[in-house]
Amino acid sequence: MSPAQGEFTIAHGGGAAEPGKAIPSLLLLFPRGKRPGSDVLRGAIAQADRISLSLDHADSDGVADDGPWFELGTTAVTMELRGFGVAKSSDAIKAKALSASIDEAAEAAGFGQLEALMLHVSPHLESGAMATPVLRALCSAGARIGAHLENLAAFAWPDSGVLVAPAQFSQMMDDWSTASQPPAAFFVGFRDEIDQGMVSRGLSRFTQQELRLEPELVDNRSDAIRLGQRVAAQLIPMGRMSEAQEFTLPDTRILRLEPSANGRFVRAFLG
Repeated sequence: MSPAQGEFTIAHGGGAAEPGKAIPSLLLLFPRGKRPGSDVLRGAIAQADRISLSLDHADSDGVADDGPWFELGTTAVTMELRGFGVAKSSDAIKAKALSASIDEAAEAAGFGQLEALMLHVSPHLESGAMATPVLRALCSAGARIGAHLENLAAFAWPDSGVLVAPAQFSQMMDDWSTASQPPAAFFVGFRDEIDQGMVSRGLSRFTQQELRLEPELVDNRSDAIRLGQRVAAQLIPMGRMSEAQEFTLPDTRILRLEPSANGRFVRAFLG
């Protein structure tokens, strides 16, 4: 299954999270009614390589308003797994990945409604959550846990609106273990603009800017997304762009990139 892109919201009683506001989180998606409970999750964590259950707040009578959760430890980071029980309050998105309604993306991938578990780094690591080693450790842990969960339908990254099948996500993580940069096909999605151009979703987590493909580059939507993800993969290690640059495309055309007047976007068009 190719990565599916679209709009999706985390159903948590308080509305959808604003992109870029919630803590960066990996979603593990299940058909509605098939999301595992705490006992199943304990078993999956016990079977997963290089992951330990360091704190268990699943069944305590003193569960906080943000609902039951596990703290997991790896050699690199500590993280929290949430969404496998009912939370008491209706705010604080970081504590409320209780279910997910995947709209366009799920339809493109052939899914119905899905429910989510949410995996994110511990709060004390939040400021460095997008650092490559931390992000890689988080996603790798998610893949290793997911390998022991029945009914797992897909992994998703809320910022990008992209979801991928478990086997494909596992392969992405294997490839990333020997690569320096995150897989842009998962972390960066694209949405259509009214003028026939396209704008990325999720790139600003890495660079503080989104990528805008001008209409002249969007003759074919699938080709444009592939081009955008290749460009995004080059922009991620560069960080925020302040001066125009040019790249040569495989077909020898020149692609010009320049920051927008307000600095929020990198505009891409033919040079």
